[in-house]
Amino acid sequence: PTFDEPQKMLGSLRQLAPCSLVAVQLLGLICLPAVDANKSGDASNDYLVMLIIVFVVAVAVYKVWYDANLPSARAYHLLVNSEQECQKLKDELSTEQDVLTKFKAMARMHSMCPSGASAGGDLGKFKQGMMDPVFDRAVFQTGQVGEVTGPVRTTFGYHLIYIVDRDDKKQR
Repeated sequence: PTFDEPQKMLGSLRQLAPCSLVAVQLLGLICLPAVDANKSGDASNDYLVMLIIVFVVAVAVYKVWYDANLPSARAYHLLVNSEQECQKLKDELSTEQDVLTKFKAMARMHSMCPSGASAGGDLGKFKQGMMDPVFDRAVFQTGQVGEVTGPVRTTFGYHLIYIVDRDDKKQR
């Protein structure tokens, strides 16, 4: 995941601070006796090893916290070569009662993406930041749950996206 704005990064680090402080304190309690026991060795090397361990654990704790707090969604998509073809498929969907069933059938028939033929365009559940940035924005910022979004142009082509579910965690 990337931070687009320094303010967001600072806010995230402030939220993490109590967690990483606890990790640092716990590691200090674990590592300091080992440093004291090794009086004949070079204490500066032991201290450096302890700092590296503290850093690695703090990063791991942050990653677990960050990943747990990322918004996630479940969506279907279909991928075609042209905007016109994408719009035509979207127009066909606008007259359907059961949009998702028709969307899956269209993905199997028209999508260039392997998920189209095998799973009716089902992308499963994914976290914000895992997809192409334009696709990600369409799913997490502009698209609505239960509606068809698109055409969305990415480096792969033109997508129609049907968002089945999206959690309401704070968007990043």
